[in-house]
Amino acid sequence: MIAFNAIHGDITWALSDDGTLSISGTGDMNDTPWCSQKDKIKRVVIENGVTSIGAMAFYNCSVLTSVTIPNSVTSIGEYAFYGCSSLTSISFPKSVTSIGIYVLYGCSKMKEIYSWNAKPTNVSIQTFEGLNTMHLKLFVPEGSGDTYKFATGWMNFFNIYEMEYAPVLSEAEPTFISDSKPSVTKGYYKEKTVTYVREENSISKDCYASFCLPFAVDPTDAQFQAVYVPVGMALYNTEQNTLRIGFYKEDKIIPAGTPFLALLAADNKVEIKNALPVNYTSDSPVVKTNVVRTFNYIDSGGLMSENNNYGINISGTYKQISPAGAYTFNSDGGVGSTASVAPFRAYVAIAKNITNAKILTSFDEDSETTDIGQLQITIDQSPVYDLNGRMTNEKLLKPGIYIKNGKKYIKQ
Repeated sequence: MIAFNAIHGDITWALSDDGTLSISGTGDMNDTPWCSQKDKIKRVVIENGVTSIGAMAFYNCSVLTSVTIPNSVTSIGEYAFYGCSSLTSISFPKSVTSIGIYVLYGCSKMKEIYSWNAKPTNVSIQTFEGLNTMHLKLFVPEGSGDTYKFATGWMNFFNIYEMEYAPVLSEAEPTFISDSKPSVTKGYYKEKTVTYVREENSISKDCYASFCLPFAVDPTDAQFQAVYVPVGMALYNTEQNTLRIGFYKEDKIIPAGTPFLALLAADNKVEIKNALPVNYTSDSPVVKTNVVRTFNYIDSGGLMSENNNYGINISGTYKQISPAGAYTFNSDGGVGSTASVAPFRAYVAIAKNITNAKILTSFDEDSETTDIGQLQITIDQSPVYDLNGRMTNEKLLKPGIYIKNGKKYIKQ
C-alpha cells in the first residue's frame, strides 16, 4: 500500500507502508516532497532515468538502511545523505562523475563504500569529512587501487580493496588445494566446495598463523578463535627504530586474496572452505597486494608524516618465492626473517633501509577503534591538518580552524 506519493515535473516519488521510497522518471531530482515523511524512509530505490541526486536530498533520514543508485545518475549533491545514521554501505555507480561535500557526514554506522568508476570520481577533501576513513573499507575496480590512493579525497581511505569484475561462470567439481597443490582446474565452484588444507607439526592451538587464500573466508570458522586483518598502516618510530604493524579483529567475511592472521583453535591441521562461490579463471590466480602505509613518528614532536619510501606492504602468495627483505608472520603472531615464503601465507616486504628495525605487531579486539588509537598513539600525538589538508605542527598553530582525529576544532 502506498503511504505517500508525489509528482514534480518528470519525477515521481512513492513511499510504501514498508518504508520503501521508489523514485522514477527522467531528469534531475532536486525536490524533496517527502521531507515530512523522512522518519519513515527505510529504503530508497532510484530507478534508471534519474540523472542526479540533489543537495540535501535525504538529509537526516535517520532510519534509512539502504539506497540503490542507478547507472543513469551522474552527480550527487552536497549533504545528500547527511545524517543518515543507519546507513551501513553505499555504492556509487561508474556513471557518477561528481560528488558534493559532506555527502555522508553523520553516517556513523557506515562500514563500506563501493566506487565502480575505474577513474576516481571528482571529489574534494571535504566530500568524506565526518567519516572514519581510517577504518572504512573502500572497494574500487580491479587495477585502480593505486590511482585511488593518490586521488584527492579518496586518498584519506586507508583500507582500499580492488573488486574483480563479475566473470562468466561454469560448473566444476569440488576440489582441495594445499601447499603442494596450489592450483585448481579453471571454473566456478559453489560455496563450501573448495577446501584449503595445511598440515604441519608446528600448527598449535592458541598460536597465530598467516593466510592469504584465493577465496573468501568466514572468520567464524570453527578452527579459528579469532581472525585479524591489517589496519592498512605501519608506524616507524625513528627514535626507537621500531616498526609497528597493527591488526584488528574481523568478524565479517574476508574477501579473496586478503592477507590475515588467525588465532588457531586446533593442532597439526587446518582446513578452510570457501565461504562464497569462487571462479578460477587461471591455474595460478594472482593475489592483490594490500599496501600498508608507513609514517615517520618522532616522539619529541608528537607528529606523524607519511613516508612512501619505505616500501612496506603486506601481501600473500600462491607459489613459493624468495622476495628480498621478506618477513613471514610466525605461528606465535610475531614477524621473523626468512629466505623464502611458502604458498598461501601472508608476508611483509620491507625496504632495506629499515630491515634492522625491531618489528612489533599489535592486535585490537575492537574493530571500531581507529587505526591511530589501535597503534597506541595518544590523541595528543595525532596529526593536525589545516582546511586545505596540509599537516601542520600543532605547537606552531596560528588562530584558526583545524582538523584533528577527523574533527574540526578552533585554535584561539
